[in-house]
Amino acid sequence: MIRNLKKALLFMILIIVSGVAGFMIIEKWSFVDSLYMTVITLSTVGYSEVAPITPAGKIFVIILISSGIGTAAYFVSLITRFILDGEFQELFRRKKMEGLLKNINEHYIVCGSGKVAHEAVKEMRKKGKSIIFIDEKSDSNEEIYTEKGVIKIKGDPTEDIVLERAKIRKAKALLVTTDNDANNLYITLTARQVNQNLYIVALADKESSMEKFRKAGANRVISITGIGAKRLASSILRPTVVDFLEVAMYGEDFQLQMEEVLVEEGSFLENKMLKESEIRTRSGVIVLAIRRDHKLDINPEPDYVIKKFDKLITLGSLEQLKKMFTLARNSEKSNQAPSS
Repeated sequence: MIRNLKKALLFMILIIVSGVAGFMIIEKWSFVDSLYMTVITLSTVGYSEVAPITPAGKIFVIILISSGIGTAAYFVSLITRFILDGEFQELFRRKKMEGLLKNINEHYIVCGSGKVAHEAVKEMRKKGKSIIFIDEKSDSNEEIYTEKGVIKIKGDPTEDIVLERAKIRKAKALLVTTDNDANNLYITLTARQVNQNLYIVALADKESSMEKFRKAGANRVISITGIGAKRLASSILRPTVVDFLEVAMYGEDFQLQMEEVLVEEGSFLENKMLKESEIRTRSGVIVLAIRRDHKLDINPEPDYVIKKFDKLITLGSLEQLKKMFTLARNSEKSNQAPSS
């Protein structure tokens, strides 16, 4: 339809240009008079001529009407169909989606179509994250659409063009959860080559494949079988601990939650010992552990010196966690450290 519209529009422009040129040559009229005469001739509105027409001019008008009115009618019918058949709305929707994708940044990409992928998206949405969900088995007829606040792309994530469409170069993290280890491995490898800073979490069906994923560039590899087995054993051996961790991590009504807080460069906390940081006084959270590079210090000592880019694993209420995030931000961004 769009192609036909373009062709009809081009033909209409050619006819108008020919009409203007014809009147200017045959009748020696000005450009404005020639354009005016061409338009009223093609539109058949019936206005009078700008000046008496010569016999040659009358023949030209006959030719112009014969060739132009049919094209004009066809052009109008195409526009009518374009609007009534919903193609105009579809074009508008597509442009809107392209605008969303153009402006998106620091987002999370999820590849997969099973329950694991859908549950992961649901959990990430609770945290208010910007998500692009690549779903190969989507029932939608649209390539790009939104559903429940999530941008969805219908396509095969093993294809480079689909990952590019999901703005893989501007993404913050990638979750790979297709039901095939080979596909997951290929997606991981491709994504790592395109974006060296991307944080990649990959799902491995076989535990024997986990090392291959790490070599391909995955920051973290998850084995559903391994995690499931450990959770089952822990549920029997340490049921209360499992209940606490589950509620703290995923409970919506639980007063306390665990969060990972990044200490930004220039933060109020930078280069302070834990006991000097006043984290407990200023925010109310409890620091359970600190990750620096690849080392995790659980229950850090009071004289532990906090450095920029440390990740603090904290426990607190939503309000306390908000204060903690503010405390960990760059002092200039926060304007000033929160008062105690």
